Amino acid sequence: MLAFNKGVKEVNAATSSVIIATVPMITALLSRFIYKEKITMMQWFATGVSFIGVVIITVFSKGFTISNGLNWLFLAAILLAFYNLLQKKLLKKYSAIQSMK
Repeated sequence: MLAFNKGVKEVNAATSSVIIATVPMITALLSRFIYKEKITMMQWFATGVSFIGVVIITVFSKGFTISNGLNWLFLAAILLAFYNLLQKKLLKKYSAIQSMK
């Protein structure tokens, strides 16, 4: 969240939403390589549609900007993806409430 907050300070909300929308794709790629999970074409399609939707909304609102905050937001997206994978591993051992504490 620190990387996300730092990035949002330098980038507008529309751009940050596009970058954060990559989290499901990054999570899927990491789970493919780390946990050897199979990703179906339908899952890729659904992820792509959601990302394209965010991009379309951003482009039509003319809100995409480029700055150093993008680096922070990409770092935040990668860290969120690793967090998702860590949660998946913890949920095998602990309940949802226990893993959030």
